[in-house]
Amino acid sequence: KSAAGGFLVTSSWRQQRVEFVELYSRAGRECQLRNPWGADPVTLYRNGKLAETMEGKLLRLATQKEETVIVVPSGTTPARLKRSV
Repeated sequence: KSAAGGFLVTSSWRQQRVEFVELYSRAGRECQLRNPWGADPVTLYRNGKLAETMEGKLLRLATQKEETVIVVPSGTTPARLKRSV
């Protein structure tokens, strides 16, 4: 789904919980994301590499043009969430 600011957003919902949020930045702007896990800490992976941990109800992410950012709950990795469809 396209989002304001030039982002493509993908997420997964399983067992009544968001598993991850993936952001693709078309323009390299700041992204403001409401934390789908409340104010719990999240881990960011930028272009497939572990990048940083954030927390709070509103996450402000600086992005680079054509960067992919995956946001997962702390303690989780994107690889743990892969499954066959």
